[in-house]
Amino acid sequence: MRRLAVLVTIGALAAACSGDGADSTATGSSTTSTDTTSGAVDDAGPEDGPDEPESSYGWQVVEVVDASRPTDAVRGNDGTTLEAADSRVIRTVVAYPSVGNRSVDDSEAAAPAERDPAPLVVFAHGLGGLTAPADPVLQALVDDGYVVAGPNFPETTSPYASAADFQEQPADVSATIDALLDPDDGIADFAARLIDADRIGVVGHSLGGITVYGATLNSCCIDDRIDAAASFAGVWGGEFPGGDFSFPPIPLLLVHGDADGTVPLAQSREVFGLTTGPTYLLTLSGTGHGAGIYGGGDDDRLAAYGALTDFLAVHLDGEADSSVLDERSIDDAVGRWEVADNG
Repeated sequence: MRRLAVLVTIGALAAACSGDGADSTATGSSTTSTDTTSGAVDDAGPEDGPDEPESSYGWQVVEVVDASRPTDAVRGNDGTTLEAADSRVIRTVVAYPSVGNRSVDDSEAAAPAERDPAPLVVFAHGLGGLTAPADPVLQALVDDGYVVAGPNFPETTSPYASAADFQEQPADVSATIDALLDPDDGIADFAARLIDADRIGVVGHSLGGITVYGATLNSCCIDDRIDAAASFAGVWGGEFPGGDFSFPPIPLLLVHGDADGTVPLAQSREVFGLTTGPTYLLTLSGTGHGAGIYGGGDDDRLAAYGALTDFLAVHLDGEADSSVLDERSIDDAVGRWEVADNG
């Protein structure tokens, strides 16, 4: 029954990502363009994110190549074709606090700020999404002091939307972490000195949510370097070859809108009931698939980004007490905050 449910959900995602030309999952045309954004299936848009941070923002786009796994041919919703290949090329935005008060439009390859190594957060986009330097999630996380990597998964980045490729994406996340931590591989050598390798988190939206679950909860693909995980409107229930969901006690934040017509809230609620580690569920009232990080009203965005900020401060930075989350409250008109009883 669960397999049927996830197939229906993935079918809905694929349908939302089909259509003529550009769809509502992303705008723009290139990961190196500063006017693009990754987005939600039904309510994305760069104008819907938080205000551009006042702190400095630097970014570079790098290509992570995993020669151990192939790429399948995929037909794009714009009529183009991704050619089959013997390797996977993962175009990745690396964003970080930089020197000088720069905007996104003027911050490519900006010099990193001189500071102690910071935690790394990897952001996994949704089906047909596109993570670009102007993505509001990346900007918000850099504004909080994190180094952020936004891998664009080869077969699910706009204009491609091969939903079955979620099974490969946890390994893409691990390959991205490998590349950023290696100071001598010639990919993102500058990033290694910026990152505290002992503090790594992952955040995913929609199909990126099941990517996060695979990388942290499934025996096929668990990356032990990851210390905390968050899923926004995450797909749940897919199967990963060679593994089972073993639910190690990793801290997990779940955010979902109760008006999500693409990925039902019930999927996050099921995960909430299965976890063994510190787990939190923020349900946003009347909010769709953007789950507060893309689209929605100001209160939704404040609640979603605020929950993520506090969650990472507690479980990744170690700079806040768990009471910040355990005793958190939000206005009933905005939604509901729940803490799992896993003690």
